[in-house]
Amino acid sequence: MDTIQISVNNTNPSNRPPLSNAGPDQTVNLPTSTVNLDGRASTDPDNNITNYSWSKISGPSSYNFANANAAQAQVTNLVAGEYKFELNVTDAGGLFDKDTMQVTVNPDPNNPVVNVYVAGMENNLPAYWKNGQMMQLDNISYGFTGTSIAVVGNDIYVAGTKNELMRNDYSAKYWKNGQAVLLGDAAGASSIVVRGVDVYVAGWKWVPTGSGAIAVANYWKNGQAVSLSDGTKEAYANCMILSGSDIYVAGQEAASSMPYSNYIAKYWKNGVAVLLTSASSDAVANSITVVGNDVYVAGYENGIAKYWKNGQDVSLSQGIATSIVVVGSDVYVAGYHHQGQGNSIAKYWKNGQEVTLTSGSEAFATSIAVFGSDVYVAGFEINFPSFTYTAKYWKNGQAIPLSSGGIATSIVVVN
Repeated sequence: MDTIQISVNNTNPSNRPPLSNAGPDQTVNLPTSTVNLDGRASTDPDNNITNYSWSKISGPSSYNFANANAAQAQVTNLVAGEYKFELNVTDAGGLFDKDTMQVTVNPDPNNPVVNVYVAGMENNLPAYWKNGQMMQLDNISYGFTGTSIAVVGNDIYVAGTKNELMRNDYSAKYWKNGQAVLLGDAAGASSIVVRGVDVYVAGWKWVPTGSGAIAVANYWKNGQAVSLSDGTKEAYANCMILSGSDIYVAGQEAASSMPYSNYIAKYWKNGVAVLLTSASSDAVANSITVVGNDVYVAGYENGIAKYWKNGQDVSLSQGIATSIVVVGSDVYVAGYHHQGQGNSIAKYWKNGQEVTLTSGSEAFATSIAVFGSDVYVAGFEINFPSFTYTAKYWKNGQAIPLSSGGIATSIVVVN
């Protein structure tokens, strides 16, 4: 317990300042995620305390207060980590005092210890969160979003894109442990994979043409670009995975060089395109994974969320599929269904069975991971009418907020 004595001008010389007491430090083990804070030991020589105010000054972003302006408060929705809470007590003469206490939340001893990494953006700055703690990646005041995250041992890699439509300003980069590596201007990075000392990043780059420029799907290996499309039609690479010596990249390419052409969902295996849809429909491939000899790709076609297994499509429901993971015989797909402004439902499907994560709000599920029996889904919500964003992830359907001003795009769960 740390006491901070505050001195202020005292308009009443006979009034003496209070003494805040936030109570002893506490330790709990998950799944217990609630603690009671008790400031009733705070005193005032004049018996004149008029206000109690609790606040969090450090620790994970996941928490909720109840009765924060009372001597006794409750904090819920805690996650593993160390929190510091501060109690400010004020007397009738305006004199006040502050005290802090620490709450240590240990992992559940009956469940494997995991680290949850989420990439995204907070307040227009690229960032990632480890177990709810935000790490800023760049100090650029606008534009960049972390789009994909990979964790290898103690190294954390995040791919990102600056996408400033109003400025026609794009660039792609990745960060290794916070150190930026620029991949190129007029480009975007959507997915990152690391194997040994090799860093692969999928995305796209603008290539000049006689009439302007066109997006070419490509990936970078250790910063060297490898084109997947020939530049005659607009194309984008959205996700990549390595399987053995094979490189798989999912994306889409315009059906023709005409403006507003339909997109054909496809993937490239070692640079050779495999079509998933025809030019008669409009489709996008957002995510890819490989299990043995089976290739799974998630996306959408004509407004229907679906995945393809070895080229055979499996329709899920109306919406957009953004991410896919396969565990044993179970197929998990994250996505959302946009039902008009202010009502987009975040969801995932397990073996085609829909699990809704939100209702009555504008929410999007962007990435999915499975660890043991736990399902993690990253995404974000848009709050109206303020039009503010909240980055979060859901664990088994329970929302865990990450920030009050950002989005979450990619999630990885590791031991």
